[in-house]
Amino acid sequence: MLGPYRRVAQAAAIGACVFAPGLAHAYEYPLQFTPIGNYEALVVAGYQFVGSTIVGNCSYTRITSGSGRDPRPGYTPVEQTCTWDLYGALLGTVAGAPAIPPPIATKGTQTIYARRSAHLYTGSDSDLTYGGFVFHWGAHYDWQTPNTYMVLPQQPYSFTATLISNGDIPLDVTAVTATTMLTKARVVIDSTTCNGLIAVGSTCAVTVTYDDHKLSSPTGLAYDALTIHLTSNAGVTDDFVQRYTDEVRVPVDDGGN
Repeated sequence: MLGPYRRVAQAAAIGACVFAPGLAHAYEYPLQFTPIGNYEALVVAGYQFVGSTIVGNCSYTRITSGSGRDPRPGYTPVEQTCTWDLYGALLGTVAGAPAIPPPIATKGTQTIYARRSAHLYTGSDSDLTYGGFVFHWGAHYDWQTPNTYMVLPQQPYSFTATLISNGDIPLDVTAVTATTMLTKARVVIDSTTCNGLIAVGSTCAVTVTYDDHKLSSPTGLAYDALTIHLTSNAGVTDDFVQRYTDEVRVPVDDGGN
């Protein structure tokens, strides 16, 4: 399952700070921002650290369709300053674009505008969809089990989802929950080894049983999603989500929800 980040191996730190090969590595998290409607000239970049946030640019030009006697499109500048947390989640937007500071360094496709350490810096990356990023050290995990879409007969279905702790420090899991989208479906966690500290490079697993026997539909089909959620010290939560088409009984009782 692909999360909203990408692994970046660092053999050397930014600027003059150099680390031994293999010791400095972290994750690049996109600065989250989605323009409204059709747009061009999008700029998303982190410019400075302010307390526990990142402040930067999230400006673009909105394109509107022409109408009536003037079919030409319209172009409206949308100049904005955005604030993100240290893992790229958007916290707020205010009108007016910030001044663009001079970059302090470049590394491949990254332009770095601000840095707190070799493991925490921000800027823009031409290799990302929207450009802005924060590079951050810490705990991280990836699910190794494919979250393949499935068609299920109306009977209990059990499976095990495995993840790997692949950050810079051990993953510390304090809770594991499993839920379904349809309230009449049921999921139970049968067992889990994902609790407490999971060493870097180690795996853990969650075994669940999904039960759809209470579902019904006039078409004989119902559509559901099962989510496994971890509460942990990872900077970004990456839920395991598996979607289903359930082959259920007819007739419907109360909508099959």
